Amino acid sequence: AGSAARAALREVAAADWAAADQRFLGYDDAALQHITEARRLYAEGSQAYLDLQLDNAIQLLGQAVEEFDASQAALEDESGLGTALLYLGASYVFSGHTRVGRRIFERLHRQMPHIKPDPNEFPPEVVEQYERANPFFVFGGKEIAKSFRRW
Repeated sequence: AGSAARAALREVAAADWAAADQRFLGYDDAALQHITEARRLYAEGSQAYLDLQLDNAIQLLGQAVEEFDASQAALEDESGLGTALLYLGASYVFSGHTRVGRRIFERLHRQMPHIKPDPNEFPPEVVEQYERANPFFVFGGKEIAKSFRRW
């Protein structure tokens, strides 16, 4: 409930959400700058995706993911990172770079399997590639890795 309240507070222009986040989560000014920049880049990148400016979306969303990754220790709620990955993967798939998109979707499956493309919002090929990128399958109620690659 706390992270949801802070997320809602960020939408209120007059609210000093940054100070509240910083005080509650205990991160420094550098982390706050990364998080603020990541959210700005995500907003611009997701809008570029919706405007079908896919090259611009890929650039902005890629930068957003880098900024979220740089501040990941300070993130209580990773939904911003998750949605940035979702739109980045969709941008790659929709622009014809299926393999790159599937690698991003695979990361999304591993880190935040609860974040999925809504079939009412994303084209069928994006939803299909997201589903195909799932590195696990269910057998007898248990998740089993599809491959046994060595890392």
